[in-house]
Amino acid sequence: MKKLFSVPEADIQQAGLSPQYEQIELFAKYLPRASFSDILVLFHKFATLDGLYFLCDIDDEKLIAERLKGVNLSMYDTYTFCHAPIYTKEDILLEAISTFARIYSNNKAVGIDTVKDLIKQFSNVSNGNYLKMRQNEIIHELLDLYLWLSMRYPLHFPHHIEVRSLQKKIEASIGRSLKASSKQRMRKPQSQSLKHSNSQKINQEAESILTKLTHGRLTASERTRLYKSMRKTVLF
Repeated sequence: MKKLFSVPEADIQQAGLSPQYEQIELFAKYLPRASFSDILVLFHKFATLDGLYFLCDIDDEKLIAERLKGVNLSMYDTYTFCHAPIYTKEDILLEAISTFARIYSNNKAVGIDTVKDLIKQFSNVSNGNYLKMRQNEIIHELLDLYLWLSMRYPLHFPHHIEVRSLQKKIEASIGRSLKASSKQRMRKPQSQSLKHSNSQKINQEAESILTKLTHGRLTASERTRLYKSMRKTVLF
């Protein structure tokens, strides 16, 4: 991270743009029978920008729009739900957003029990297929979706305090997993079968090879920099 921050920032050549709702609404008037996902695709096809800008990718929005087909939402609400920040490659998150949208479309509040049922459903299906930490990350994102929607539809997503409390428990579990993983990585070198004498021999051979390759022309500091650069190329 320190190295990244020390690198001078490159000039930005182009900026990404995403259509605002008013633009989509105006464009949709020409396509009264088109689905929202079709409108997104056609908008991107016909939009014209100069060389300083490009249209942001719509794959996630389009995928969510496909899942929301048949749900009785206004165009504005569909637009809002389609911009929810979820990882669309996880089916449980797509299932969650479609479940939330269906309940919302019936003018009902999404209760904490619905959230817990989705988590339970995911936990049952994913047992053995996910690492525990990854499973917790996905559940955390599901809870994040609820909180994101609660800021836009507070009357229909009223349990933000309870959901945030669940999220804190998940965060603590993720933290424990990261700590345990870090300890395992620290212990791993100690379990290597190479003996110290063998390691020393390899180092001596490496020094000899490097001396031959550089013909002894490098200073001590130059050799140190070279070694650091070489080590970076073999990090796993």
